Amino acid sequence: DIEWQSFSEADDLEGYYIYYLVRDGNTVGEWNVLGFFTNNSVSFTGQDGLIYRFKSISVDTMGNLEAKGDYDTEMRVDTESPISILRLDEGNVDFTNEEAVTIVWEPGNNSNDILSYYIQYRIVGNETWESLNSFTSSGEHHFAPETDGQYEIRSTTVDFAGNSEKKDLSDVVITFDRVRPSLSLTEIDSLTGSGELALTIGYSSETLSQIRLETARLPEGTMDVLEWQAI
Repeated sequence: DIEWQSFSEADDLEGYYIYYLVRDGNTVGEWNVLGFFTNNSVSFTGQDGLIYRFKSISVDTMGNLEAKGDYDTEMRVDTESPISILRLDEGNVDFTNEEAVTIVWEPGNNSNDILSYYIQYRIVGNETWESLNSFTSSGEHHFAPETDGQYEIRSTTVDFAGNSEKKDLSDVVITFDRVRPSLSLTEIDSLTGSGELALTIGYSSETLSQIRLETARLPEGTMDVLEWQAI
């Protein structure tokens, strides 16, 4: 809505002529009459991406017009939702055993009027997003969840025109695994007459992607420090 008011103390005000012009980049158009009004507001619909300037010219009962060369106010019509990008500073990482990762957020293409960034996270499988924090500019933050698991992280934004970013999917999915695995082998005989040993896993704390086996040779009757070598 466009609103105006009179600062004159005269009691012979007849009404207002409301004018507008369109500014498209560096091109400024001519003044157009929106209409004559005796009230103090009117709804106006503009085209997205254009700037509109407005001025009011008051007129009294004798037909005298207010002298005004400049515009009173201007506004840019913005109906497009802003776009933000959130990524990991460490790169395209799916798993980490570090205590924290650095998340970075910034505006997307043609989104230079973002008012607020909202950083959210959740464990994969949960429906509700948790708020990490909100920020008024692009930046970075160390994300260090208390518990291990697979996390989704995203950024959503609001621009100065009040448009909200719609983002259903996450920007980043990363699994935190900071607990060292535990593994033990089944006990074997202390003596063997064979040149081969069959080793069997007796216990594993989790599903392992790789197992490194090491051996140390200790000649019988000696007490040397063991020197472990990978098989």
